[in-house]
Amino acid sequence: MQEQANVSLSAFELELVSNPEWILTKNHIMEMVMQLLGAVSTHIRHHPLLHTLPQELTAVPPKISKGENYLGLPYVVLDYPRLFGKEDVFAIRSFFWWGHYFTCTLHLKGTWKAYYQHRLVEACKKGLLVDAMMNRTQDEWVHELNDDQWQPVTTEAFQQNEAGALLKIAFRCEVKQWEEAPDFFAKSVALFLEALRG
Repeated sequence: MQEQANVSLSAFELELVSNPEWILTKNHIMEMVMQLLGAVSTHIRHHPLLHTLPQELTAVPPKISKGENYLGLPYVVLDYPRLFGKEDVFAIRSFFWWGHYFTCTLHLKGTWKAYYQHRLVEACKKGLLVDAMMNRTQDEWVHELNDDQWQPVTTEAFQQNEAGALLKIAFRCEVKQWEEAPDFFAKSVALFLEALRG
């Protein structure tokens, strides 16, 4: 007799699979996030400090993408301004991660990190990045803001990161603070653009 897979469902799982409402609700929420990040994209494109960036960074249009499996959970990402190369990266990434938080991350690698590092250190000294976190590792695709891989932004953290090719700085807003998300993204982007202006 052929071995059968264990496909039994718990009572809770059976209740969920029998009820289409929760998937429809999840789809509606994801659409709302897409609309939110679309509005963030429009806000960034009209921000008065956007023109202070090199033109090549703003020439590529905004990109919003979504997926179902960042560490097993749905997400939506807006990258703008953005310029992704193999060695050199510049992006401001607005990110929603189901069950966790919204983040706004400045992602710099290679020549863009070298170009902006000093300005960001000065912005740190002025207190512009006081609520932000900085990557501890050189893994550029880690978006989970845990203490093992992220640390508060300080001048010491910049010194520790100086030799690396990658610099990521992120602000965070809990999903439970949903109503604050538009202001969170507007404030985070403004702080990044002000910091990059020097």
